[in-house]
Amino acid sequence: MKNTFLIFLIFIASFLSAQNNTWTPSGAGETDWHKTCNWSLGAIPTASHDVYIPNSGSYPIITGNAHCSELFITSTANNTLTINSSGSGNLCISSTNSGSCSSTLTDNGGCAGLIPNGSFEDMNCCPTNANQNHTGGPIDCLNDWEGTFGSPDYFNCGYTQGTVPMPIPDGTGYIGFAYIQQTFIGPSHEHFGICLTSALSSGTNYTFQFEMAGAASVGATYQNVQINLYGTTNCGSGSPPSTGMCSPPGANYVLLGSSAPILADNSSWKTGTINFTAPSNITGIAITPNINCSPTPAVVGYLYMDNVSIN
Repeated sequence: MKNTFLIFLIFIASFLSAQNNTWTPSGAGETDWHKTCNWSLGAIPTASHDVYIPNSGSYPIITGNAHCSELFITSTANNTLTINSSGSGNLCISSTNSGSCSSTLTDNGGCAGLIPNGSFEDMNCCPTNANQNHTGGPIDCLNDWEGTFGSPDYFNCGYTQGTVPMPIPDGTGYIGFAYIQQTFIGPSHEHFGICLTSALSSGTNYTFQFEMAGAASVGATYQNVQINLYGTTNCGSGSPPSTGMCSPPGANYVLLGSSAPILADNSSWKTGTINFTAPSNITGIAITPNINCSPTPAVVGYLYMDNVSIN
């Protein structure tokens, strides 16, 4: 079932440095809000974009989380914006670039979608140091997510490590995690996981999307990095995904797919996607770098991630 919203209003938000991002469908009948090629900036709108939907042969359909700072729909055209309930579609319009919704168009009661807290904004305290992050358990201050070996880091409230590209894709919170490819200590990585709001349906196609940047570390330069997405049918058992030296997150996790290589540097946030078919009714996911077990030369790197979603 689709709920169609005919919008004649302009949702005003006071974010002066927002970029204009105009709906420019790449082909006849193209309606996917979540494709970079359908937007004038070559990027899916974020909370720092003013979105314009002009007269067009086709209009966008939202089937997952969507964000903007301001939304302008030409009032002289019979324009419609469709939010597809079967895809857990939500549109959040932010009054600032904080990612919080001042106006929300939704047909399923919230902005969470399939991944709760996918923008890493929901927290129970402001992080102030890396020691607040537990090893092999919940990440302190960050709600819903669980971390693993070495423990990923949560950044918000002005606390960060390294040089992070600005603006943050969605709000002010984001997560950081390391990957190590050194023969003298063995390859390893940090990863993190979460239980989904509802199970993925076996045999159904999905797209996992994320924003990623990177920081060089000791003995490393910026690297092309792939992201692995794992899934489990046994989420919520009380055990977070375990770590491994080039191994999956745990016995209960299966590889759902890998992204194309992304140059993870601190010049800008890059969008990554993983298209996959759910092999079973997946209830939880884990995210980890796809590292090389025999690197030449040895590498130590650090990644930032924000704005994750499954559609």
